[in-house]
Amino acid sequence: MLATSTGVRPSQAISTARAMARTAWSYQSRLAFFDQQLGHIAELPLEDSSGHGQWMATAY
Repeated sequence: MLATSTGVRPSQAISTARAMARTAWSYQSRLAFFDQQLGHIAELPLEDSSGHGQWMATAY
């Protein structure tokens, strides 16, 4: 899933989603997201950074 704004061209959104899918294969969890603060694709953390505990079970 890729969340984006309405100002993004559809071709750019599809390109980003494809790149995220390819990149996710290199991560142990196989889960990726586009980190807007860092400006690149990163591994999706399995822990909730707000300290509210684990938000997602380990992916297999």
